[in-house]
Amino acid sequence: MSIRHNQKGLTLVELLAAIVITTIIVLFLYNLITLGLNQNNLQSQKNNDIKDASYALKLMTEDLRKTSLDVQKIDEIIEESSTLKVNNNTYSHNENTQTLELNNVTIARQIKNFNIFNVSSVGVKLSIETTNGKKYSAVIMLREGD
Repeated sequence: MSIRHNQKGLTLVELLAAIVITTIIVLFLYNLITLGLNQNNLQSQKNNDIKDASYALKLMTEDLRKTSLDVQKIDEIIEESSTLKVNNNTYSHNENTQTLELNNVTIARQIKNFNIFNVSSVGVKLSIETTNGKKYSAVIMLREGD
């Protein structure tokens, strides 16, 4: 008499090993995807901060270049170190909401600091610091009228 062993199928140990290996692979892939999404969100926030700060500096620069302001009167447009009045427009920093506003309308978000400096009576330096610590600035030189 010969005894035949049916070896079709998996043993319990093989099944458990397959489940463990599959679980490890799935967890690795989940962590990889989550890390990628987090990096994407972080990079998008940084890009938005750059875009907002650049846009605000561009608007202020255009307004300052359009003005016929005498360089001797630069201090008249700087109400406080964080408020700029030029061409009937007021640019101000709202510390509570951390926004930069043009005539009380938000033009940039995540703004930690906004400062305006008189540069040796020949121009204005605009400085913006975002909440993530990045600093942007522009120096606008004003020409004397004829």
